[in-house]
Amino acid sequence: MTTLKQLEALAAIAETGSVEAAARRLGVVHSAVSRHIRDFEDNFGYPLLDRAGRTVRLTVEGVEVLNRAKAVLMQRDLLLERIASKEMLTRKLRLGVTELTALTWLPRLLEAIQAAYPRVTIEPEVDYSVHLRERLQAGQLDLAILPDAFAATGFVKDKLAEVQNEWFCTPGLRPGTGRMPLSRISEYTLLTQGNLSGSGILIGEWLRRHGVVPRNTISSNSLVALVGIAASGLGVAYLPRSVIGNLLASGQLVELNVTPKLPRVRYVTLIRSDVAMPFLRSVVELARSTCDFEHSYQAPATDIRE
Repeated sequence: MTTLKQLEALAAIAETGSVEAAARRLGVVHSAVSRHIRDFEDNFGYPLLDRAGRTVRLTVEGVEVLNRAKAVLMQRDLLLERIASKEMLTRKLRLGVTELTALTWLPRLLEAIQAAYPRVTIEPEVDYSVHLRERLQAGQLDLAILPDAFAATGFVKDKLAEVQNEWFCTPGLRPGTGRMPLSRISEYTLLTQGNLSGSGILIGEWLRRHGVVPRNTISSNSLVALVGIAASGLGVAYLPRSVIGNLLASGQLVELNVTPKLPRVRYVTLIRSDVAMPFLRSVVELARSTCDFEHSYQAPATDIRE
């Protein structure tokens, strides 16, 4: 007789790529996952996994069974969501965010989820936008919060907020406090977010449309790394003000008054359309209510001004 644990084991192996990783995902020992798969194969009559190579892959029969297993597990989860109260719902939430969310309002979101669903285990992951979207597509994440830089085919997308980036540099690089036309930015080394960053993709396209061709570029997909490079005086960076408040206050960085202003970057939540169940929709609403890209999570509540 096929069990839900066998279905969970097969789905976890398909998503993680190995028995060891599947065991970690499920919170069980390696031998338990192997036993579930062996019993499943004995009941099914065909091998579900191809164990010939170094990596474990699903057989043709395994892929067909996996599709049906996912449907059964989804119906199980949907039933549990409908009959269990928020206080009693037990499941995992695999939540993916980029650095900016982690540096600003992620702690508030996690606290809100834990307060509403005390038995839900949250597994947050901080990564680049491109990687988050890939992991979401592969079923390795339940929900992602990232810039709106990708096609939404196959996803449910909800808008959260827009983030304004400005140009910053060290005092020695700033030519003055007056307005600077965007064309002059090309005279500086530009510190840009790379092609794994959703913000980097969106702002990079905008700069190209406006004919900005810098003499030199230093690119990093890490927002934190760009802040450090900008503070070292190597170039001019576009950054959200919320992550450099202390550097502005100390005078280590100053703002350039560039016109036209950079476009606002829209942040959204993404859920795969085939798994957009009520629980995840509820988490989206919690994200909307806690979303605040304007203030670092380190800032005391008394310093936050409307």
